[in-house]
Order: sequence, then structure tokens, then C-alpha cells
Amino acid sequence: MRLGRRRARTVKKKQERAEEKEQKDADFAKREAELVELPIEESFDLHPFAAKERLEMLDGYLEAALGRGFEDVRVIHGRGAGVARAEVRAFLENDPRVDRLAEAPPALGGWGATLVHLTHSVDAAKLAGQPVFIGDIQGCATEFEEMLARVGRAFGDDFQLHVAGDAINRGHDNLRVLESIRTRVDAGLGEMVLGNHELHMLRVALDLMENDESHTFHDILESAECDDWIEWLLSRPLACHGLVGRSTWVMVHASVHPDWSWEQVIREARRVEKHLGSGDDDLVSAVLALTDDPPRRGSRRDVLGRLTCARTVWGPRSRWSSRQPTCAEDEPWHVAWRRRGHDYGVVYGHWATQGLNVSPGLRGLDTGCIHHGRRKVGYLTAWVPRSPADLESSAFDVPDSDIWQVRSRYRRHRPSRSLDESSR
Repeated sequence: MRLGRRRARTVKKKQERAEEKEQKDADFAKREAELVELPIEESFDLHPFAAKERLEMLDGYLEAALGRGFEDVRVIHGRGAGVARAEVRAFLENDPRVDRLAEAPPALGGWGATLVHLTHSVDAAKLAGQPVFIGDIQGCATEFEEMLARVGRAFGDDFQLHVAGDAINRGHDNLRVLESIRTRVDAGLGEMVLGNHELHMLRVALDLMENDESHTFHDILESAECDDWIEWLLSRPLACHGLVGRSTWVMVHASVHPDWSWEQVIREARRVEKHLGSGDDDLVSAVLALTDDPPRRGSRRDVLGRLTCARTVWGPRSRWSSRQPTCAEDEPWHVAWRRRGHDYGVVYGHWATQGLNVSPGLRGLDTGCIHHGRRKVGYLTAWVPRSPADLESSAFDVPDSDIWQVRSRYRRHRPSRSLDESSR
């Protein structure tokens, strides 16, 4: 008797679940039928959307406008008290898809609309020559020049050099390294993102921290062109992006937030870069200053630290630390990032003790060139990705045979310093 009742209850529950699913499907079909597809035109009016929807809708519109090949669009945000205008302008100023902004003329909305010129720079990366990504050089000019010679033999001058930060410090030929990088960057043939070692030198140069014996960038600080180098470094990005085949990449020195899309990586980086490159000593110092208080989450100092120093994340908001994982709650930032299933790849450096990381979507290129003869052989590593012949493949697939290495030539550290200390 009990068995019969149990079966009856089971049948009833199955029927209820089937009816619930049928109702959900019907509701979804109804909502889908009610959806109105907005035409993608060269003007986009934000008035119909609630305040909390504005930026999400604008983000989607920019993507669609680029897909349609538009170069100039008009965003209508209205006059009012100027709240919507300020929010929209701030979003657009930090968006990597936007080249420049202008207030619309009176006939097109005046103060209530913004003219936006979109950039197709990501697509243009296809025409820029062979991309060459190089990990932490750290003043190792001999190995860097050997790598460039190898690249030159393979591609002549038709390559784009992308340096993942920490080009200086620990080695003793910092000026040689920077001069070589700058020649290509200023010619539009590459870029270098800032790493924590460049930030250390800037803090010392700007009297925001004391120098110590572990730093070897005295050749830059003592050069006649020191002020010019400071200005040039402050104008360098914290993140850059492009395409290899159909694969979108971003390059940072240390890490990105596991939840960030590539657009948000660039947008957050630009927000900080604007202060660093402002020429305003107070703004620069406010971002670079080292204090005992941890930075507020999401602040410019917090973003700067995540992009240039982070190794470990933990917790639901992916708080970060420069330390290596030390407990069960900690994990490498890129492990958390991979779980999100992002559609872009990340090139980074900063983690010599971890070494080369070639995994789906990731290329970690710091292989400790400065650590020659200390526990393991050090290398300067480059990733020289070829565009996949199969359009369905990603340049970030594995295995990957496009990793080039030059063995470290010299011992550059005192034996008493630990490997973990020297990789900070």
C-alpha cells in the first residue's frame, strides 16, 4: 500500500514538473515574441532606457555599430541636469572602441548629444606585421638583443614588438633595453605596458619611495635624459590589445580581474593611464603613492595593483594579492579567469617562479632571465604566434610551437638573495 502511494506521488511530481516546464517555455516564447529588435543606425537614443540600463545598452550598440562598419555615430543622452551626459561621456572616454569624442552641433542636439568616432584598431592589427610578445626582460640587454636578432632573421623589420612590462631593473643594461624598445614604439611598431619594476623606478624618481640596493635602474636615473624617460614611461599603457588571426588578445604585466571582458580590461586600464599621463604631479602621486592602507576596491590604485602586481585571488569578488597562493582559499588569478570561459586571450609576465604558462587562452612569459644559475636556468621568452590556418582555431590553442627562448648568459644576483625576493 505504501509503495502504491509513493508511486502516485512520484507520478504527480513528474506531471507538475512537466507542466512547470511547459509554462516556462510558453512564457519565454511570449517574451521573445514581444521583443522589438532595435535598428542599428548612426544615431542611438538612450532616452527609452532606464538609468541602470543605459551603459549596458550603449555597450551593445557600440559593438553592433562596429560590426556594421560605422565610423562616426551620434549618442543622444539628453540635457537635463547633466547626470546622463557625464555618465555616458565617462564611459565613452575610457572605451577602447572609441577614438575621439565631440559635442554635437546645435542642429544635431548640441549639449544633449555626443558625436563619437569609432576606432577599428583591433581589425587593423591584422595588417601590422608579425606580432612578437616578449616577457620580463629586466635589463638583460644581451639576451634581448639576441632575441631581436633572431626575430629579424625570420621577419626582417616586418614585426610588431609587444613587451609585457618589467623591461628594466635587476639587470644592469636598462638604458640599452629601453632605447631599443622605444625606437620601435615611437615608430608605431610595437608597445610596452608598464610593470611593477617601471613603477618602482617612477616612485623613486618622483621621491615617493626610497631607493634600495636591489634596484639597478640607476643608469636611467643618472642619465642626462632622465626627465624625458620619466615622461615617456608615464605615457605607456597598462594594457594593450589586438588580433592574431581571429583571436582577440590583451597584454598586461601581471593579471586581469577574472570577471573582466577585454573591453573592461582596456577601459579600466585607460582610467588609470589618464592620471599617470596627465602631467599633473598631484594626480600622478595619488595613483603611485604607497600607503599602509589597502586601496579601496575598484579605485585607480586598486586597478593599478591588479594589473601590475597581482598573482593570487580569493573570495567571491576576486580580491587580489601579489603573493603566491598560500592556502586553500587562494588560487592563481588565471585559474579563476579560465573558469569564466572568456572569448579573448591574455598575455602576461610577472611570475618567474611559476615559469612559462602555455594553456588555453593564456601565455605567461616570465621565465626568469635574471635567475641564471640559481636553482634553475633562466630564459628570456617570446611568443611569436602565427595566424591559424584553420579559421575556427584560436592562436591561444594548445599545444603551441610558437614559443622562442634565449638562455640567460650571466649571473646577475648575489647568491644571498632568495629567488622569491628577486622576482618581486
